[in-house]
Amino acid sequence: MRVPTHLAATTTAIALLSACAPPLIAPEDRARICEVAVVRKVESVAFRANPYSDPVGGPLGGAATGALLGVQGGLLGIPLGAAIGLATGAACGAAALAHPDADAKFRKVLEAADTDALRRALQADANAARPECESRTNAAAPGLPDTLVEIDKVEVGMGCAYGKQSLRSSVQWRVLTASDRRLLGETTTNCNLSSSKEFGEWFADPVQARNEVERLLAKTGQWMAAQLRASGGRSECSIDLDAAGSSSATQAQ
Repeated sequence: MRVPTHLAATTTAIALLSACAPPLIAPEDRARICEVAVVRKVESVAFRANPYSDPVGGPLGGAATGALLGVQGGLLGIPLGAAIGLATGAACGAAALAHPDADAKFRKVLEAADTDALRRALQADANAARPECESRTNAAAPGLPDTLVEIDKVEVGMGCAYGKQSLRSSVQWRVLTASDRRLLGETTTNCNLSSSKEFGEWFADPVQARNEVERLLAKTGQWMAAQLRASGGRSECSIDLDAAGSSSATQAQ
């Protein structure tokens, strides 16, 4: 099932507008971040259902949800937002009818994935060697963190059931000083991955499907680490996979 080009372009514009974000950490605090410890407050990664993809409600249910979400977004005005949401929801709901067991299949992929990939990637990138931190190493107690990153919630879901498979992660997290737990910043980071596989084909190869979920989680962790250092930019990242599995991603500013 194909989506009209103008609809895809407009919804992309909405996503880009909503992705702008101020710096996560104040400059004076950001300069003092050298040793980071990452703590997962929840062990599991939750499945996040696509609100447009309702195999029970079908096109009508998807259209109603889409119109409501389009109005709530309000970025391009209520009439246009409702119209875009209506069209997107109807197309997504119709596609869901052809794949009624997609959510159940995705849950199995998620259960098989190494969901700690996010924490490992975040901790590795956040603690990468930096010249400005060499003089701040605690010689008496090397490796003790000066900063804590607490991950409160991780969700992963799918896009609509047409075209290339798309995945989306959403992570709620906060940054605190290790000494007195002073809050430095908190945010929700979202990342999108576009597979080279069509939606239906994606489930036929569970190993690749699991690998792409893990790739998304790892890239999300890397993006979060970049946000710790960034002076500004976006709270979302996008990853596009080609047929060989190579990826390209937007960069934090």
